[in-house]
Amino acid sequence: MSEIKWAYDETTGSFSALPASPFLLLALISLPFLWLIGKGINKYKFRPQPLPPNFDPKLYEQYRLIYKRLKAKRDSGQEFDYVDGIQWSQVRYPPWRTDSDPWVYD
Repeated sequence: MSEIKWAYDETTGSFSALPASPFLLLALISLPFLWLIGKGINKYKFRPQPLPPNFDPKLYEQYRLIYKRLKAKRDSGQEFDYVDGIQWSQVRYPPWRTDSDPWVYD
């Protein structure tokens, strides 16, 4: 199925590729629509979300600073001690988190 079919022309003695399937035109027409659907799904998936009702901005700022310090420490290759491991878990899963994904601070 994936091989190219060839035709032999007896008058010129040459080979030429056979025309493509009629489904090729349908596939080429549908590609822009699929791209638009994918773009819409991504826009919906990554839309801004409202903050949870129990969100605390002061605690968020403290957790953000701890997260940045620990992320820099982890990225440099240093090992976490016991306290750093507990803090890392606390800032990744704060009390206002509503889903199972870890929280990421920008």
